[in-house]
Amino acid sequence: MSPINEGRKQSVGFFGTDLGADYNYKNNKFVSLNYGFLIDFPMPLLLPLEYFYSYESMNAEYYSISDNIRLKNISLGYGLSFNKNDWRYHHIDWFSPDGDVEQSVDYYSREKQQGMLGLNLNIQWRLKKHFHLGLNYRPGIYRLYPNSGFGYEHNASIGLIWKFKILK
Repeated sequence: MSPINEGRKQSVGFFGTDLGADYNYKNNKFVSLNYGFLIDFPMPLLLPLEYFYSYESMNAEYYSISDNIRLKNISLGYGLSFNKNDWRYHHIDWFSPDGDVEQSVDYYSREKQQGMLGLNLNIQWRLKKHFHLGLNYRPGIYRLYPNSGFGYEHNASIGLIWKFKILK
Protein backbone atom coordinates (compact mmCIF):
# COMPACT_ATOMS: atom_id res chain seq x y z
CA MET A 1 0.00 0.00 0.00
CA SER A 2 1.21 3.53 -0.77
CA PRO A 3 -0.74 6.11 1.27
CA ILE A 4 -0.19 9.61 -0.11
CA ASN A 5 2.73 11.37 1.66
CA GLU A 6 3.45 8.30 3.83
CA GLY A 7 5.72 6.12 1.69
CA ARG A 8 5.22 2.46 0.82
CA LYS A 9 3.67 0.30 3.56
CA GLN A 10 3.61 -3.50 3.80
CA SER A 11 1.65 -5.80 6.04
CA VAL A 12 0.68 -9.44 6.45
CA GLY A 13 -2.36 -10.58 8.37
CA PHE A 14 -4.50 -13.56 9.21
CA PHE A 15 -8.13 -12.56 8.80
CA GLY A 16 -10.50 -11.88 5.94
CA THR A 17 -13.69 -13.08 4.38
CA ASP A 18 -15.19 -13.22 0.92
CA LEU A 19 -18.73 -13.69 -0.29
CA GLY A 20 -19.25 -14.58 -3.91
CA ALA A 21 -21.48 -16.10 -6.53
CA ASP A 22 -20.52 -18.10 -9.61
CA TYR A 23 -22.60 -18.39 -12.77
CA ASN A 24 -21.73 -21.28 -15.10
CA TYR A 25 -22.33 -20.21 -18.69
CA LYS A 26 -20.54 -23.18 -20.29
CA ASN A 27 -19.53 -26.60 -19.04
CA ASN A 28 -16.04 -25.41 -18.02
CA LYS A 29 -16.50 -21.60 -17.89
CA PHE A 30 -18.05 -19.40 -15.21
CA VAL A 31 -18.29 -15.78 -14.10
CA SER A 32 -17.63 -14.87 -10.45
CA LEU A 33 -18.88 -11.82 -8.53
CA ASN A 34 -17.17 -11.29 -5.18
CA TYR A 35 -17.12 -8.92 -2.22
CA GLY A 36 -14.62 -9.28 0.58
CA PHE A 37 -12.38 -7.66 3.13
CA LEU A 38 -8.91 -8.31 4.49
CA ILE A 39 -7.55 -7.34 7.91
CA ASP A 40 -3.91 -7.47 8.96
CA PHE A 41 -4.69 -9.11 12.30
CA PRO A 42 -1.35 -10.42 13.66
CA MET A 43 -2.61 -13.86 14.83
CA PRO A 44 -4.65 -16.62 13.16
CA LEU A 45 -7.25 -16.46 15.98
CA LEU A 46 -9.29 -13.36 16.76
CA LEU A 47 -8.16 -12.78 20.33
CA PRO A 48 -8.25 -9.43 22.10
CA LEU A 49 -4.92 -7.61 21.94
CA GLU A 50 -3.52 -4.79 24.02
CA TYR A 51 -0.79 -2.76 22.36
CA PHE A 52 1.80 -1.04 24.55
CA TYR A 53 3.30 0.96 21.71
CA SER A 54 2.26 2.88 18.62
CA TYR A 55 1.50 0.74 15.59
CA GLU A 56 0.17 0.75 12.03
CA SER A 57 -2.80 -1.21 10.75
CA MET A 58 -4.07 -1.84 7.25
CA ASN A 59 -7.18 -3.37 5.77
CA ALA A 60 -8.78 -3.66 2.38
CA GLU A 61 -12.31 -4.00 1.07
CA TYR A 62 -12.85 -5.17 -2.50
CA TYR A 63 -15.44 -5.89 -5.18
CA SER A 64 -14.46 -8.02 -8.16
CA ILE A 65 -15.79 -9.70 -11.26
CA SER A 66 -13.87 -12.38 -13.10
CA ASP A 67 -14.19 -14.76 -16.01
CA ASN A 68 -12.93 -18.25 -15.12
CA ILE A 69 -12.05 -21.45 -16.90
CA ARG A 70 -12.09 -24.86 -15.22
CA LEU A 71 -9.34 -27.34 -16.23
CA LYS A 72 -9.88 -30.62 -14.36
CA ASN A 73 -9.20 -29.72 -10.67
CA ILE A 74 -7.83 -26.22 -11.32
CA SER A 75 -9.68 -23.07 -12.32
CA LEU A 76 -8.01 -19.88 -13.55
CA GLY A 77 -9.65 -16.46 -13.60
CA TYR A 78 -9.04 -12.89 -14.69
CA GLY A 79 -11.14 -9.80 -14.31
CA LEU A 80 -11.56 -6.36 -12.76
CA SER A 81 -11.65 -5.16 -9.18
CA PHE A 82 -12.30 -2.09 -7.07
CA ASN A 83 -10.18 -1.98 -3.90
CA LYS A 84 -10.70 0.38 -0.97
CA ASN A 85 -7.44 0.34 0.99
CA ASP A 86 -7.23 1.82 4.47
CA TRP A 87 -4.05 2.63 6.44
CA ARG A 88 -4.00 3.90 10.04
CA TYR A 89 -1.29 4.95 12.42
CA HIS A 90 -2.40 4.38 16.03
CA HIS A 91 -0.63 6.44 18.66
CA ILE A 92 -0.64 5.02 22.19
CA ASP A 93 0.09 7.38 25.06
CA TRP A 94 0.67 5.68 28.42
CA PHE A 95 2.23 8.37 30.58
CA SER A 96 1.30 11.88 31.61
CA PRO A 97 3.93 14.66 31.47
CA ASP A 98 4.54 14.39 35.25
CA GLY A 99 5.34 10.64 34.96
CA ASP A 100 2.20 9.21 36.54
CA VAL A 101 0.79 6.16 34.78
CA GLU A 102 -2.49 6.91 33.07
CA GLN A 103 -5.05 4.72 31.44
CA SER A 104 -4.15 3.84 27.85
CA VAL A 105 -5.23 6.45 25.34
CA ASP A 106 -5.61 5.16 21.78
CA TYR A 107 -6.35 7.58 19.00
CA TYR A 108 -5.74 7.69 15.28
CA SER A 109 -3.13 10.30 14.62
CA ARG A 110 -3.22 9.60 10.89
CA GLU A 111 -5.61 7.74 8.58
CA LYS A 112 -5.51 7.43 4.79
CA GLN A 113 -8.00 5.75 2.45
CA GLN A 114 -7.58 5.12 -1.24
CA GLY A 115 -9.93 3.73 -3.85
CA MET A 116 -8.20 1.81 -6.64
CA LEU A 117 -9.38 0.27 -9.90
CA GLY A 118 -7.41 -2.72 -11.01
CA LEU A 119 -7.26 -6.33 -12.03
CA ASN A 120 -8.35 -9.52 -10.33
CA LEU A 121 -6.33 -12.68 -10.97
CA ASN A 122 -7.14 -15.95 -9.26
CA ILE A 123 -6.38 -19.63 -9.23
CA GLN A 124 -8.31 -22.32 -7.35
CA TRP A 125 -7.45 -25.95 -6.68
CA ARG A 126 -10.37 -28.31 -6.10
CA LEU A 127 -9.60 -30.35 -2.98
CA LYS A 128 -12.96 -32.12 -2.60
CA LYS A 129 -16.34 -31.77 -4.31
CA HIS A 130 -17.25 -28.56 -2.46
CA PHE A 131 -13.90 -27.38 -1.08
CA HIS A 132 -11.23 -25.44 -2.94
CA LEU A 133 -7.95 -23.74 -2.04
CA GLY A 134 -7.66 -20.34 -3.69
CA LEU A 135 -5.09 -17.65 -4.35
CA ASN A 136 -6.30 -14.16 -5.34
CA TYR A 137 -4.11 -11.28 -6.48
CA ARG A 138 -5.67 -7.83 -6.91
CA PRO A 139 -3.26 -5.21 -8.28
CA GLY A 140 -4.67 -1.69 -8.28
CA ILE A 141 -3.44 0.42 -11.19
CA TYR A 142 -5.59 3.58 -11.15
CA ARG A 143 -6.37 5.61 -8.02
CA LEU A 144 -9.88 7.11 -7.95
CA TYR A 145 -9.55 8.98 -4.66
CA PRO A 146 -8.29 10.97 -2.81
CA ASN A 147 -6.24 12.13 -5.84
CA SER A 148 -6.93 10.43 -9.15
CA GLY A 149 -4.07 9.12 -11.24
CA PHE A 150 -2.08 6.05 -12.12
CA GLY A 151 -0.31 4.25 -9.30
CA TYR A 152 0.26 0.76 -8.02
CA GLU A 153 -0.98 -1.01 -4.90
CA HIS A 154 -1.95 -4.61 -4.45
CA ASN A 155 -3.43 -7.06 -2.03
CA ALA A 156 -3.36 -10.82 -2.15
CA SER A 157 -5.12 -13.54 -0.23
CA ILE A 158 -4.97 -17.29 0.23
CA GLY A 159 -8.05 -19.04 1.48
CA LEU A 160 -10.21 -22.10 1.83
CA ILE A 161 -13.34 -21.84 -0.34
CA TRP A 162 -16.62 -23.64 0.26
CA LYS A 163 -18.81 -23.81 -2.86
CA PHE A 164 -22.37 -25.09 -2.89
CA LYS A 165 -25.29 -24.92 -5.33
CA ILE A 166 -28.29 -22.76 -4.56
CA LEU A 167 -30.12 -23.14 -7.88
CA LYS A 168 -30.06 -25.99 -10.40
